[in-house]
Amino acid sequence: MKLKDRTQKSVISALDKLEKEYKDKFSLIFKSITVDNGVEFLDMAGLEKSVYDKLSKRTTIYYAHPYCSPRKR
Repeated sequence: MKLKDRTQKSVISALDKLEKEYKDKFSLIFKSITVDNGVEFLDMAGLEKSVYDKLSKRTTIYYAHPYCSPRKR
């Protein structure tokens, strides 16, 4: 989804639209979302909060940490 700008409000609005489109399937499709440390992703509570139930999480947000790649097994 193309955003008009890189603000927290735009990112949350896009997730709200996706949740409304996918309804109950949203949490199955987006079990977790990993984001970088940009300012547009700072409102973790807003990103996780469901539009249907303000006390529920629609997904879990994880932040990527620079220079911390997964270990090879």
